[in-house]
Parts: sequence; C-alpha cells; structure tokens
Amino acid sequence: TQSTWGECMETLQEVQTLQAIFCGADEFAADENLIEALNNDEVAFETISFRIRILVGRVFGYVRFVLTNSYPNEIPIIEIEIPNMSDSQIQNICHITRTRAAPLKGQNCVFEMYQIIQDLIAPQQNEFESIPTKPTNTDSLPNSNFLSDKRLVSHVLYTIDHMRDQTNYIKTLRKWATDLCLDFVGVYLVSPTRTILLALIGSSAAVKQFQVNFKTQNIDIDSRGHKCKERMAKVLLSEEREEQSRHEENVFNFFEGICAQQVLGDLCSRGWSSDTLRDILLQ
Repeated sequence: TQSTWGECMETLQEVQTLQAIFCGADEFAADENLIEALNNDEVAFETISFRIRILVGRVFGYVRFVLTNSYPNEIPIIEIEIPNMSDSQIQNICHITRTRAAPLKGQNCVFEMYQIIQDLIAPQQNEFESIPTKPTNTDSLPNSNFLSDKRLVSHVLYTIDHMRDQTNYIKTLRKWATDLCLDFVGVYLVSPTRTILLALIGSSAAVKQFQVNFKTQNIDIDSRGHKCKERMAKVLLSEEREEQSRHEENVFNFFEGICAQQVLGDLCSRGWSSDTLRDILLQ
C-alpha cells in the first residue's frame, strides 16, 4: 500500500532526525533522490536510500537503508557492508533484523533497525579487534589504529531555536549529561542576538546516545502546552578526535547573557578548534 502524504512527510522528518543524530564526518550519506526531496521539500517519492556508518571492533562498516513509497507499511530493505565479514554472516544479520523489525511495520523504524544490527554484531566485535582495516572499492575507511590506547572524543555544537519550558529543558539536558557521563555540556544564551547554543564533549558513544535522546525524547512543550521533542535544533559543528585522557568530568554549565566572543573563549579553552568556531560564532 502506497504511503499517504502525511506518512511521506513523517518519513522525511525521520530522515532529518537521523541526519542530526549521525552528524559526524562520513556518518550519514544520502542518495541523490533523497537530497533532492529534502532540498526541495518534495513529499512524494518512489524510492529513497541513505547510508549510516557502523563500528565493528576497530573497523568501520556501513548500513544502507532503502525506503520505498510504501514505507512505513513496508519494512526497509537493508544492505550491510563490513570489511572481512562473510556474505553468510551479513545475510544472517539482514534476515534476523528484518524478522525482528516485522512487528514495527506501520511505524517509523529505521533507527530501531540500526540498533538491532548493532546488537547482532556486538558478539562478533572481538573477531575484528585485530583485523587491519582495508579500503573497499566504495569507501576509504579510517586507519584501524584510531582506537589504540586513546579515547575517541566527540565535540558537537548545536543551535536551538527556542526553549518554551526553559527550566525543564535545562533540567533534562543536565540529567542526560549525568546519566551518560559526558565530559562537558554547555548551554549558552547569547546576547544580544538571543541565540541559544548547546555544546557537547564526551566519548563518541556517549555523545551519540545524547543526540539520540535529544531527537527522540520529549524535552520541551509546544504552543499548546503539550510535551514535545526537539525538532528545530541544528548542528553547527561536529568533530571527532583522539585524546589520551579526560580533561574534565561531568561538567554542566548554563551561561545566560553571554556574548559570542565569550562563548568562543570558553569553548576554545576546552579544546575546540578556534578557527572553525570563530567562523561560526563571529560571522
């Protein structure tokens, strides 16, 4: 059954949420049809597909989701590419994933399917710990030494359109930061532009889960006073780098009435790239 206009709109909104969650370099890649639909606000589509990066041991792989115009009434087709994993292993993972996702038919379920795949490959992680990464014919994969004895740290900067329930919004952010043991979370209410910025620093996995929470859990209220998810936050900057140890631990700061120059100074003191931030904050 072909999806309704509303279901197609929800699908495109789901894709935009996934883009916000998987916002690191080479984490999310869309096909031309999807890019055109997103850029032109075209709701109708025959088929769209996109690729999300996945980590297996020391090796990066990719999961491609193919959505027809019958989605979500039809489970997405998935294609998995992981270096050194056999075809039979991949076929088994694809089969089990689609089987487990069957009860989700009729719902937006891409992220849930991605999590199922993560759970299925988890027992096989050790098989890939000592396997060197080799470039495939479609992608140049990162060096397998990237984990070594260092810690992969993510730095993400968001701009938030508004906070209707500021007290609960900040309280929720603080709880997620504590639960996930992020190194640093900073909320900046910038004067005089009234821009709201959210900065995250932490392990790649912890920041990723924070981003999932940010886009999938209620955090604010809408114009009618109903609880709602964050729909309008945009990623201004996303970086990953290796660090030997933590500089900070569980720091949560809320800055009100701070100027952009002060935000720049605060974030640079925490290891952010000053040139990149200056271009973003002081433009």
